Amino acid sequence: IFAGQPLVIMGVTGPVAILLGTSYRISSELFDVDYFAFFWWTCFWAGILHMVSAMAGVVNFVWHITPFTLQIFELFIASAFIYSSIRELVTPIHLVDGNTSAEDRAEALAGLVIGLAT
Repeated sequence: IFAGQPLVIMGVTGPVAILLGTSYRISSELFDVDYFAFFWWTCFWAGILHMVSAMAGVVNFVWHITPFTLQIFELFIASAFIYSSIRELVTPIHLVDGNTSAEDRAEALAGLVIGLAT
């Protein structure tokens, strides 16, 4: 019950959400290929690289990594989520022009106010 806290969810699913979102954008916008095939090959090569690094004993270098590396990674995850949330708040307002109905403008501004309030 208590594991639904935002920091717990972000700690585990943050990198996965960024990986899935970025790989989907790359497959659809950059290469224009089927997402599932693209993601399968990405995971396949990641699995091969994991096995090669395990056989080579790269895990022994983990003892040389400082907490600074973990903190930089956490900063990257946090900044990626902050950027994404700000983009989602600002994009509807940016799309409002003179031809937009008053109801759509009100929805965009209400979303911004609610987003900034929370």
